[in-house]
Amino acid sequence: MPKAIWLLILGMAVQSAGLSFFWPFTTIYVHTVMHRSLTAAGLVLMAQAASSTLGSTLGGHLFDRVGGLNTVAVGLAGAILSLVALFFAPSFWPYAVLVGVFGFFTGVVAPAMYAFSVTVWPEGGRQAFNAIYVAQNLGVAAGSVAAGVVASLGGLRSTFLANAGMLTAFLAIALFAYRGPAFRRTDHQPIAGLGKQRRSRPPLVWPAALLLVGLVLDWTAYAQWTTTTSSYIHREGFSLPLYTLLWTINGGVILLGQPLSMWISRVLPRIKSQLLLGNGFFLASYVVLMLTHRYTGYVGAMVLTTLGEMLVWPGVPAQTHQITPEEHVGFYQGLVTGAGSAGRMVGPVLGGILYADISRFWLYAVMALLFMASSAFYYVHDRSGSRTGLTTGEDWSSAGPA
Repeated sequence: MPKAIWLLILGMAVQSAGLSFFWPFTTIYVHTVMHRSLTAAGLVLMAQAASSTLGSTLGGHLFDRVGGLNTVAVGLAGAILSLVALFFAPSFWPYAVLVGVFGFFTGVVAPAMYAFSVTVWPEGGRQAFNAIYVAQNLGVAAGSVAAGVVASLGGLRSTFLANAGMLTAFLAIALFAYRGPAFRRTDHQPIAGLGKQRRSRPPLVWPAALLLVGLVLDWTAYAQWTTTTSSYIHREGFSLPLYTLLWTINGGVILLGQPLSMWISRVLPRIKSQLLLGNGFFLASYVVLMLTHRYTGYVGAMVLTTLGEMLVWPGVPAQTHQITPEEHVGFYQGLVTGAGSAGRMVGPVLGGILYADISRFWLYAVMALLFMASSAFYYVHDRSGSRTGLTTGEDWSSAGPA
């Protein structure tokens, strides 16, 4: 991979490590420090996801209009200021509003990083998106450990300043490192051998919309791992460390499973096929959850889920990029990031409703149906793109995943 991609990996890993100081403690902070109900904590998380969706859309638009560095700098500066304000928030309502502001500005950054990756390394294809995805998980794995130490030593409020410090480090990396010739390609300069070809056609709006709907459905079902599944695990007598161990397994499979991901990319070079296989893993994992009451079953389901996300989460932005012209790359990557945030917003609400009204078996059955519906959208997306006379299934896997 070129040096520019490694710089993006470093920045994204630092940002993800910083965000790991925030999201694990939001519910605990609202409940124990602000003395509010778990319902109030859920509403705060929903507001954060909603504002992140809006921020992602704006961030993609800014990338196309003012360039990647300016977009990243604005988003990080706003997020840092909101974190400092959160440290001094006197009561629940200012805190809730500032959480929404924080979600908005972090949403601005995410699509810019994905758009950056493919503009600084256009020949990388899916590998460019996969590099950012792996960097995110590296940051989460390292940051989660550090966040627990900081929270235990300095209290939950100190995690806001620790997060601000990490994002300040990311801002410094961006301002000093994201300035080379490769990064200046984002200022609307055609990419050699690709720019003119991509600028000669309009974006495929309908196929892109089908991809986004599929991604929303996937994230809605996937979000059950952090909501209803954690409740089921606790209700069945498994400890909190055993639940967090599942996420350690998730990170380990992502890192150690890259050779497998590379092999799948060679065997199934079309991204559409990788998306369908990834959804197959998702579906299989929830079938296991429908039937299991053993911890080994949860472990197996998490492994299958992780294999699915390794193919789907970087695959959707890569496939979306293939069907959009270069001057709109940021806007459509913003829509992809926003679709993920929308699924993470809807998933806990839907899961909570079903958790109260139906059995465990049928809750996971409904989520399995969402994965099946998502697969249908991915399949129809490919066919609708073919009817336009423009390919949506180019082979971008020659480099393999990161």
